[in-house]
Amino acid sequence: MKTDLEDIVKRNSHVSKRIADEKLDGYIVVNSIGQILLASAFDEETARLISKLFKNFAELTRSCIRDLDPDDELISLRLREEMYEYMLIYAEEYLIIGRKDIE
Repeated sequence: MKTDLEDIVKRNSHVSKRIADEKLDGYIVVNSIGQILLASAFDEETARLISKLFKNFAELTRSCIRDLDPDDELISLRLREEMYEYMLIYAEEYLIIGRKDIE
């Protein structure tokens, strides 16, 4: 599984570079069935909560985009709240969720 993920990271180097350029506090990589494959800077409970909430949100948003235009696809999404900014990026069958402190 790790080799598959490494291959996908190489094939999607533009995504990896974008995440690195953002200077994120942490990130989570989630597969298509919601399993956390990688998590940095988050404890297990926080990573699980963030991945569950944002995976559901990203799937709903992706569905809305397809309803508006069946030929379009959600690739990335940014959300900002009082303390954090979140970046959600689809890379093949993986969802990458990044978090950045905005204070």
